[in-house]
This record gives sequence, C-alpha cells and structure tokens, in this order.
Amino acid sequence: MRFYMKLIASFLLFSLLCACSNLNLAQNDNKDIAKIDNSAKSLYATTGKTATDFLPKTGEYHIQYQAQGDLNGDKLVDIALVLQHNNDKQAIRPILILLKNKDKSYHLDKVSNVAMPIEFNEYDYKNYDSEEINIHDKKLIIQLYSTGVNGNLFSNFEYKNRNLYLTYIEVYAMGAGSHYEASYEVATGIFEETETNTMREDIPTTTKTFQVKPKQKWLFEKTSPDEVFNKVSNDSK
Repeated sequence: MRFYMKLIASFLLFSLLCACSNLNLAQNDNKDIAKIDNSAKSLYATTGKTATDFLPKTGEYHIQYQAQGDLNGDKLVDIALVLQHNNDKQAIRPILILLKNKDKSYHLDKVSNVAMPIEFNEYDYKNYDSEEINIHDKKLIIQLYSTGVNGNLFSNFEYKNRNLYLTYIEVYAMGAGSHYEASYEVATGIFEETETNTMREDIPTTTKTFQVKPKQKWLFEKTSPDEVFNKVSNDSK
C-alpha cells in the first residue's frame, strides 16, 4: 500500500498506520537471490559496454533516470538505472545496478522491481511530484518528493559483503495544520519521529525516539522502502 500516511481528523496529522498485512520483505536467503538473478538473466544482458546494452530484451522499456558513481568501493564508476515502461504508466520500474569492470565494461549485479514505486496510481495521478536517484559516498540514494499525502520519501542502500542493503529511510509530510518527519537507521534500529502542530499559536513540536529491533537484511532486490517504513512505524508503537 503506497499511502503510508493519512490525515488524522482531529489535528489533520499524518498517520503511518497503513502497513500492508502480508509484506514479502527482504531476507538474506541465497536461494531467493539466485532465483532473482536467474530471472534477470532472461530479461537483461549480463555484460555490456554502455547503459543501453542492459535494456530489457523485450524492447518495452527505456532509461528514465541514470546515476553514476563508485557504489561498491572499488574506485570504478558504476551505474544505477531506473527503467520506465514505454506505454504502461502503472508498470513496475526496475532499478538495475551495473558495476564497472577493470576493462571499462559493465556487468549486471543487482535488479530490484520494488525499490522504486510505480509512477502513477490507479486514479492516473503521479505518486510523487519529482524523483531523483544518485550515487554518493558509496550509497545509492533514492529521493521522492510529493506535496500530497505521500510526502517525501528518501532511502539509502549500501553494499555489504557483495549484497546491497537498505540502510536508512527518512520521510517528511506537510498537511493543513501539521508537519510530520521521521527517520529510521537500520543498523542501530533507531526510529525517530517528530510532529509539529502548526494550528496552535505556539506551534508545539513533539519528538519521540523508539528502539526497533535492528534488522540488517533488507535486500535491495526485495525491499520496498515505503513498505519497510510502514512496518517499522507500526512495530515502534
């Protein structure tokens, strides 16, 4: 469920109680990873010299966003691609991680069909007004911005032992009479949320910090940041 925050009627605050009931979130399961890798090999080239060499063999997708930078710490410039379907606005948007080889070619290392949300909802509205994907300081950074009910959703992924894991989530939402912001540090399990009531003259701010059981196995291939945030938010209550 993509709308993880709804306005609370009494204070028009955003709620984070929209967790999906059955989340298939990432586990460090080598068999599952192998299945994803084998599926990816049937859709994408495994090696190539340019980003376009890795477009799906079906011809239905094009590159929507592209980021470059050293992602795995080998001092070579890697590439992250977000693919967009040519015709279906509600199709999945795969993110491909292309690691650079010493001979200047690339190999396909990771594919996620859930790290990037679909672009349009069932009512033909964009889920986020603007989107950015970057590679900085060996982090894959996905930044989604919305003035609507979704708010902003920022997430970081980092390589550890050749796997790419979710390490950080941050959200911010602003409604009529309230602001909401929260962050989740995966390694420490620290979840912090702040609510600001702008309807009162003194504009009171309340900050709460929760210790969530640390979980370091949110694999990029199987992790939807908004679903993780929903789950962690509910677990902290």
